[in-house]
Amino acid sequence: MTERERWIVYPLLFLALGAGLRDKLFDQTRSKSIECQDLTVSAEERAGHPAIPLARISAIERSATDKTPAAQMLLNGQIVVDSIRASAVYADRVFADNYVYHGIPFAPTILRAMPGTVSPATPATKPIDAPPAKSGK
Repeated sequence: MTERERWIVYPLLFLALGAGLRDKLFDQTRSKSIECQDLTVSAEERAGHPAIPLARISAIERSATDKTPAAQMLLNGQIVVDSIRASAVYADRVFADNYVYHGIPFAPTILRAMPGTVSPATPATKPIDAPPAKSGK
């Protein structure tokens, strides 16, 4: 190998080795865009316990005749958001500290009195996984 060839090959070799080791040396990767068909977020493996899936975003399996694209997001745990904007929300139960209808705060008892609304089923006790109530201190 000539001197000139070494000046070309060795820098390329170290560049390839560095690129291959980059994700092994650092716990974090930054990117402007990620494009994939299925994304799964898992917790770290602990001694003797496998990794626990925390969230998954994927396409919904549809029949061969239904061509409407749709996605689903599955969460294993609690979700905390500042706001949600949706055309429809379907839920078995909704627990909230404050209720607002068209920007007007109201109590759940007013909801029962409003025409055209469904009276909510208020649980006798909060579920175990519900967030703790805020103290008035």
